[in-house]
Parts: sequence; structure tokens; C-alpha cells
Amino acid sequence: MNIILIAEKLHYRDWIGKTYRDLVVYYSNNSKNKISVVYTDQPYNKAWFIAQRPDIIVFLATATINGTNFYNHVFELGCKVFASSLDLFNFDLCINCPWIKRCDGILHFGHATKLLSSYKEHFPKKIINSFKGRFINSNIFKNYNLDKKYDILIYGTRTFLNDIENYCPDKDYKEKWEKHNKKQLPSEYKFYPVREKIEKLLIKHQDKYKLRIVRSACIYDAVIANDNLSKLINQSWLTLSSSSRADIPMAKYFEIGGSYSGILGNIPSDYNDLFKNNIIEVTEWMTDEEILSTIDKALEDKQKLQEMINRLGDRIHKEYNLDAGVKDMDNVFNEVMKLK
Repeated sequence: MNIILIAEKLHYRDWIGKTYRDLVVYYSNNSKNKISVVYTDQPYNKAWFIAQRPDIIVFLATATINGTNFYNHVFELGCKVFASSLDLFNFDLCINCPWIKRCDGILHFGHATKLLSSYKEHFPKKIINSFKGRFINSNIFKNYNLDKKYDILIYGTRTFLNDIENYCPDKDYKEKWEKHNKKQLPSEYKFYPVREKIEKLLIKHQDKYKLRIVRSACIYDAVIANDNLSKLINQSWLTLSSSSRADIPMAKYFEIGGSYSGILGNIPSDYNDLFKNNIIEVTEWMTDEEILSTIDKALEDKQKLQEMINRLGDRIHKEYNLDAGVKDMDNVFNEVMKLK
């Protein structure tokens, strides 16, 4: 099978964090299929695309498909065209993207039943599918066998507000929030409520724990990234992660587990089999006292905590490394190729 990946130049090549760049490069070099990768600042013409004889073309995007005006001709080649956006939780933005509207289907990195059910409902004629997760470069995110210097590490984005949208994840979250808080949820709210709640709680109790808090940042302006990030995670007993309001498996789950630190956070609904009893589970709906008690109990028994860390780390290195990603992506492409 001939597959062309049109990768958004920032997220998949230029930004500081290289998780997605590593995946695309490794996949192109190791897939059983013939993979061609072009980036959105490379204006390949229609003749080049025709010469590749593609069976599938995939736009690898952040949310909407941008910077691709010179790729209009891909819809004239008679092959299947997919959008694979990392931030499909921007539902209104994505469903109104003219490029996504023209695609034959949508592919998501990670199982996300609630999220994708909304796309299936909105685009009933499109092929909607997902890869099994977010895959890590296990030569970067690994066990460096460093001494644990910190009880808890916090990194990544925390304070991010966005609109409550009319799609399944937000409808479900709104119902739970209003039942728990006994009032109406604002029209704009925290996208990472678990991260923000726990960070504020830990800062209030910072004299009790050895905390390492990295300035809030994203993949494009990361203070620390790649192997240096993995080493910092590896030095931490617990590292904060969450599935956001969208209830999806963010890359942090796999980066943290693969770097052999214990995940502190909630479990994405589709990943109970992987994370249940393999992370220190805390939720937004717990009281401050319940969260602190859960953390204290985990940190009191370092041997038990290390066993849990090793158990999940070994599994992520086996099931979510780049080789597993290549196999899974090949399987998904074979599956969607058969569909009409």
C-alpha cells in the first residue's frame, strides 16, 4: 500500500517536543507499506502525488488542517483522504474545517469513545477510527535508573480555559460537574481541571512534599523536553497527568509511565485495562483530604510504589513503543482501506 503523510510542520517537525516527529520518521522508515512524508511548507505538485500512486493520504494536523492550500489537488486523485488531528477536542472548530469536511474519514491517536462518537454522529458517512494510543520513543522515554529526588513532579499545560461545547465529552462532564457542585457550569471552563486542582492543592501543602513544578508550557514552548524531560520524570516518584474534559489519553500518560515514574491523576475511560491499579488514581470529584490521603499512602510504601511503576513502565515499553506504533498504524490503515 502506498501512503502519503502530509504532516503539519510545527507539531510534527519543528516544535521543541519531538514525540510526534519521532513517530512519523520511525513509521516512514519501518512500515510494511511505502510511506512518503511531506510537510506543510513543502509545495509538492499534483504530478508528484500522481507519481506516488497513493492509496491513502493522511493530513497529520494539530486541530484544523492549515497551511495546505497548495494541496487542494489531493482530493482529485481518487484515493482515500483522512484527517488525523491531535486536538479533535476542539469540536466546533474541527467540524467546521473545510478540509476536514472534504476528507473521507478521521483518525485519532488514542481510543476515545466519547469524543469519536460525536464525530460519528456529525459525520455519519465518514470512516471514523483510532490508533491504540500515543506512542513513545523508548530510547528517549525510558528508565535512566536515576535516584528519586522529588515526591511529585508537575509539568505541561495546566491553566487553559475553553468553551463548553455541545459534544459528548463536555455534555458528560457538565452533567457530572453540576451534580457534584450543585450549580450551573460556566460556559467557559478549565480544560485540565484535575491538573489545576491538584497543583493548587499541592502548593498549599508544599512544606509536606518535595515538589518540582515546571512552568506551565506546551510542546511548542516547553521548558524541558525529550530526554531531559524523561530524566526529570525518572527522578520523581509521582508525576501529574490527566485526561482533560475530553477524556482522552494524552501523551503524558505514556511519557510518564515510559520514564518509570508513577502517574498521579485520573484514568481515561477507554484505558482502564492499562491504568487501573497501575497509577495513583485521583479525581476531580475527590475532596482535598481524600486526594492528600491517597498521595500520602502511595508515598509511604516506596517498595509497593516502585513495583507499580515498574509494572506499568514495562507494559508501556512493550505495547506503546515505536515498533508497536508501526504495527498498529499498519493494521488501522489496512482496516480503513477495506471500508467503503
